[in-house]
Amino acid sequence: MVASAIVPASKSRKSQSVKGRDRTKQKSPSSPVSLPDRKSRITSRELAQILGLSQATVSMAIHDSPLIKLSTRERVKAAAIEHNYRPNQLARAMKLGKSKVIAILVPTLRLSFYAQAVDVMEQVARENGYFCFVAQTHSSAQILEAEVSLFRERCVDGLIIYPVNQSEQIDLYRQLLEDNVVFVTCDHALTGVRCSSVVSHNKEIGRLATEHLIKMGHRRIACITGHLGTSTAQGRLCGYKEALKAAGIKLDENMIFEGTYEESDGEQAVQKWKRDGVAFTGIVASEDAVAITAMFAILDQGRKVPEDISIVGTGDFEISRLVPPRLTTVDQQVDHFAKAAIEQLLAHMHGAKRIRSVVIPPRLLARGSTAAAPVIGGSVPCGHTASLLGLT
Repeated sequence: MVASAIVPASKSRKSQSVKGRDRTKQKSPSSPVSLPDRKSRITSRELAQILGLSQATVSMAIHDSPLIKLSTRERVKAAAIEHNYRPNQLARAMKLGKSKVIAILVPTLRLSFYAQAVDVMEQVARENGYFCFVAQTHSSAQILEAEVSLFRERCVDGLIIYPVNQSEQIDLYRQLLEDNVVFVTCDHALTGVRCSSVVSHNKEIGRLATEHLIKMGHRRIACITGHLGTSTAQGRLCGYKEALKAAGIKLDENMIFEGTYEESDGEQAVQKWKRDGVAFTGIVASEDAVAITAMFAILDQGRKVPEDISIVGTGDFEISRLVPPRLTTVDQQVDHFAKAAIEQLLAHMHGAKRIRSVVIPPRLLARGSTAAAPVIGGSVPCGHTASLLGLT
């Protein structure tokens, strides 16, 4: 987690502060002022004592108040640098009720979807005068709750939260609403919680990928899902099944591999299907990196992409455009997704009351990893495919 540390005062500084409270010494201009160790941070009260100014004047000068003369502001800032003074932003946030900080809680930064979303959110936040704290929850309800508690203690102005799923920790989100904490959820629209959210159209992602392969003549289409305890993976699997049903293709549960959105899912799925003798000519993958490791595993087995096996990823991340062949994928429009989330949060932070549930539509990007299904029954262009399907 990226966060600023709160450093406790040392014993020596406490004793100096006590000396500084001696009213007789403060009023006597001839009394020497005991300076703190420059290696430690001093307080605004101590800086005010050194300068012979009030603490309020020092605070206003540090924050460039036009009520303080320019010469005084410059003198205060110079002394602040000299004596290693830094404003206590946490105390200031508690006093003003604003910290100019937004917290973003994502499952992980190892996946391109979340890393790219955070990058966009941070950029928009900075453009609007806010900084960001970022934390990874690793899809743990306990970690998420602890991070939310920590960020509330740090007085952040708003939260962007990727919940573990749509039905867990509902009491946590209801408590946030009751306490007037501003937040927006991503990936999951919470059940029974009235808050703004941004989600991908996950069923459409699964449907688009599967229909693309069906239109190219594929009938044996395998699917690598994310963790099916999440609504995102469930939605995409539902779209896959609906596309097969609409095309009159019988569902084969052996062709569904449940993964965890980790890039190794692709290799593991292909290896398992080979061990189990599962025949397929197309793969729908949960994420671009998963699709690419599946592609490498297929190549390692002596088969070709897309001549033997066609593959569709999800995301349209940079890596999908760098591998040969370039990966056919379903674009989640992550930049649009991230901007919608941060803009909703900023609107609520500035008083907007309207609750919005934004669904980001996906789009298919056909590239080089998909092709017409191998011809079965007449001529077979590739012996590996015929062998796989038990025709030789």
